[in-house]
Amino acid sequence: MAKAKSGRDQSLYDKLRDSGVRKKVAARAADALPTGGVKSPAAAQRVADELSAASEAIKDRLGGGTRKRSEAAKKAATTRKATATAKKAASTRKATATKRSTAAKKAASTRGANAAKRSTAAKKGAATRKAK
Repeated sequence: MAKAKSGRDQSLYDKLRDSGVRKKVAARAADALPTGGVKSPAAAQRVADELSAASEAIKDRLGGGTRKRSEAAKKAATTRKATATAKKAASTRKATATKRSTAAKKAASTRGANAAKRSTAAKKGAATRKAK
């Protein structure tokens, strides 16, 4: 009868084996867990990362593409929407800026009419004030 290793988490080992994980991988995972503060959890974290990477690889192949690609596509779609919204807002601002209100048109025409009526001295004074 085989003697169990002293540092192995036997319940984790059994659970992994029942899940279909190979003996060597299950043993590495069970041995990596810290027992009684003897080992640091870094080894256990490394094993967990390796198993997660393997799981992701399987999920990627099932889904027909990587998750990163899907996330990138979502980000690109969001960017396209934001750009379209910004362009629309800019064109709206431009269209609004070119339209002058009736009051603004009337004021401009009044200024033009009054400028023609001013005396030469008044025109010089206005020009001097603009230059300052």
